[in-house]
Amino acid sequence: MILTNLHSIFCQKKINKVEYVYNSKSSFISNEKIKDEKDTSLKKSLEVLNSSLKSYENKIIFNLIFNNHESIYSMNKILNIDFDRQLIYAIALTKGKDIIYSNLKSRTILRKVSTLGEEFNIKSSMDSIKWELTQEQKKIGEFICYKAYANSTFKNKIKIEAWYSPVIQQSFGPKGYGGLPGLILELTENRITYIATNVKLNINEPFVLDFKDIDKYISQKELDSIISTSVKRNRLN
Repeated sequence: MILTNLHSIFCQKKINKVEYVYNSKSSFISNEKIKDEKDTSLKKSLEVLNSSLKSYENKIIFNLIFNNHESIYSMNKILNIDFDRQLIYAIALTKGKDIIYSNLKSRTILRKVSTLGEEFNIKSSMDSIKWELTQEQKKIGEFICYKAYANSTFKNKIKIEAWYSPVIQQSFGPKGYGGLPGLILELTENRITYIATNVKLNINEPFVLDFKDIDKYISQKELDSIISTSVKRNRLN
């Protein structure tokens, strides 16, 4: 099994931690689309989604913890989420509740998602992401980074943009993206940009992974089918 050690505590002496926040330079849902919407109630809902995302820019923190071969990506715990509707929307739009495990040796990504009142482990291949590298560069913090492009792993029509640093050789990144010749310090997907704000390398801490039901996983296609069947069933009831 490729994931048999997921419940273990890896006693590797050196690990790395990166904190990311998000920002949205443009509206998540275009102003043109909102303006053209005829349904008043739906228009208001779309406006709330945009304002919710803006309200929590640079406030929600995502963590990427990794060693030479494995990484885990998740959102910092936030208390009293259920009492803040805008926070709920911001977390949903950034998929903040997902927990993502990546393994460079097996080239495997395992994403834990909660939907329909259940938890699912979605398995995919790191090699399914086809990157186009460029020589364009910029500095993020103290690191020189290079730009790369690819199609989103969720929707092929959406282009994503990544800035990676070859100085940090482990090819991980936020939201399960990786496979580049260095760590991704900035990622833009679907008008939302995730950017590293705190990079700590070679920390003397154990690498702890806690992923339940690791032997039970399905593909994204299978999950889409489960959700589609549930939606159709609810419409009939």
